[in-house]
Amino acid sequence: MPTKTLLQETQDLLIVGAGCSGLSLARELALRGYRGKVVLLDQRTAFSNDKTWSYWAKKESRWHQLAEHYWDSCEISLRGGHRQQCDFHAYDYCSLPADTFYQDACSLIDLGGYTVELGQTVQTIEAIDDPPAKFKVTTTGGKIFFAKQLIECNARYQSADYYQVFYGEEWLLHEPLPDWRRAGLMTELVSDEGGTEFIYWLALAPDRVLVEPTRFTQHIVDPEILQTKIEIWMTQYGLAPAQCIRHEAGVLPMGRVNSGHTSWPRAGLAAGALRASSGYGFLAMQHWAAATAEQWIRTGRLETVDTYHPSVRFLDALFIKVLINQPRLGGDILSQVARALPDDGFARFMAGEASVKDWLNVIMAMPKIPFIQALCQPRGFIN
Repeated sequence: MPTKTLLQETQDLLIVGAGCSGLSLARELALRGYRGKVVLLDQRTAFSNDKTWSYWAKKESRWHQLAEHYWDSCEISLRGGHRQQCDFHAYDYCSLPADTFYQDACSLIDLGGYTVELGQTVQTIEAIDDPPAKFKVTTTGGKIFFAKQLIECNARYQSADYYQVFYGEEWLLHEPLPDWRRAGLMTELVSDEGGTEFIYWLALAPDRVLVEPTRFTQHIVDPEILQTKIEIWMTQYGLAPAQCIRHEAGVLPMGRVNSGHTSWPRAGLAAGALRASSGYGFLAMQHWAAATAEQWIRTGRLETVDTYHPSVRFLDALFIKVLINQPRLGGDILSQVARALPDDGFARFMAGEASVKDWLNVIMAMPKIPFIQALCQPRGFIN
């Protein structure tokens, strides 16, 4: 039986991982006035501007106010084909740099009196029977933490049905970018047997742009193979790059996620936080954090809360299945969604707030035979 020292007091809640989901949960607990002993562990030694979260938010909402950049118009276009522009009224497409989110979350976490332990790489997590402790965490540095409740927010997933691979660079330009108030969400869409590629770009200022070639694919590839497409896009757009400020790259799971089984709850990517059909997940993580914090305070139980309706999970899984069965249709299908849902309808759909009418419009716009074929395949594939 583990023996605790005075320095190893039992925490009320141990959050393993201080990324988006871990910080969001602690943030929501602090907002609700929870003053228990909460500790967050993370292997990074400092928070940095290592990524950008984007999402649709209603004007005047909390997350709209926190966003550093926002756009009221976006473009979805096929390479050499149809170009669709959506103009938003009730929503904006928002961009939130990681350092802004980290600062906001940490300021609230400080008010809650919680502890963030950086530079702590977790080596083992054990379920124990040493009341009041139920969990023991050991780090590679030899530190030991005991807790009544634990949630793992940085678990690695083993595999997924589908992946989003991206490589982005933020550039300063010699000359202003035309139409810089419009976001390029999925431009130059093109599909082949390997999946669907597009250019995602955001003008962060007239002379500053984030360009992120992205690939939806069934097989993981090295994100750096997409880097050359940035120069090609800039040349086609007639831009004169001056200086690369930063870059970001990654592989995100879409569809079902296999992360193994544990006796404690998980959150974040390994728990399927990203929406299967789009790869967006920031607001879903916030909804999850709010619901989980509310449940924890009300009942004292820490359980995973799925913020996606079962029908959304089913339809998104069906969509992924079609992309796997017929990858060459990807670009056309994504373009059809934008055409079926102009303006705020597209924003509602992507934000997870689609109405019944929005869903019917999307279903009617889809090619029927591929979806019927996917629906008739073994159900075990679909969540």
